[in-house]
Amino acid sequence: MGNSGEDREPGSTERVPIMSASKRNRNHRVNSPAAPNPVPIRFSLAHHPAHEVQVAGSFNNWEPTRLKLSDPEASNWEIELALPTGSYEYLFVVDGHWLPDPTNPHSVPNPFGGNNSVVDVGTPTNA
Repeated sequence: MGNSGEDREPGSTERVPIMSASKRNRNHRVNSPAAPNPVPIRFSLAHHPAHEVQVAGSFNNWEPTRLKLSDPEASNWEIELALPTGSYEYLFVVDGHWLPDPTNPHSVPNPFGGNNSVVDVGTPTNA
C-alpha cells in the first residue's frame, strides 16, 4: 500500500507543473486558442546597454514581468508575440523606466502625461 500511495503522489505532482507550464505559455505568448488567426509581431528596441527590457501593453494587461525581451546580439532587444487582429497600445520598460517605442511614429496620449506607442495587427497598410 505504501508503494501505491507513492505511485499516486508522483503522478499528481507531474500534473501540476504541466498545467502551470501551459498557463504560463499562454500568458507569455499572448496567444489563446480562441483568438482568430494570431499574427506574429516582433517588438524590438535598439537602446543603450540595459540589464533588462520588457514590453507591456493592452495585450498583456500592462504587466511587464510577463514579456521579457532577449538581447541575442548585444545591441537589439527583441521578442516575437502572436497577437490577434486589433490595435494595441504598448511601452517598453527599460531597467524600470517606461518608454515609448522610438521607432514607431504611431502613439496616443496616456493618462500619465506621456504617450503610448500603438501597433495595428493584421490591418492592411496602404501607402
